[in-house]
Amino acid sequence: MNKFILNFNSSLKADLDIIGFLNQINTKSPINFYTSGTTGVPKNTTHSYDSIIKNIKINPDYKNHIWGLTYDPNKIAGSQVILQSFLNKGKLVNLFERSLSEVNHLIKKYNITHISATPTFYRLLENDTFNQIHR
Repeated sequence: MNKFILNFNSSLKADLDIIGFLNQINTKSPINFYTSGTTGVPKNTTHSYDSIIKNIKINPDYKNHIWGLTYDPNKIAGSQVILQSFLNKGKLVNLFERSLSEVNHLIKKYNITHISATPTFYRLLENDTFNQIHR
């Protein structure tokens, strides 16, 4: 399997950690996450199926979106990007913990259309890369 891209619209196998996470989502089991720790020590939190998907927008028109995953997939923000792509049968490219040059390369190579990230992340991108994505 390609280590950078997950295609939820085909028979490609995703990496097992993500499959396990999606399995929990499909069974609507409670999911434990650690907070980011930006305001102190990371805390363990539990979320229900409904709370984790409440901000996910699902629309058949979104199936052609190609998402870049910039957040830790084990944290809430990363999981929401994974779900946004999965529930819309889109594609997901792993940009998490990649070098800046690799991130710019992968955005161009896979024609990433959507990224959820911080303003600092966007400022680091090359101009032509930045202009191709929806923020």
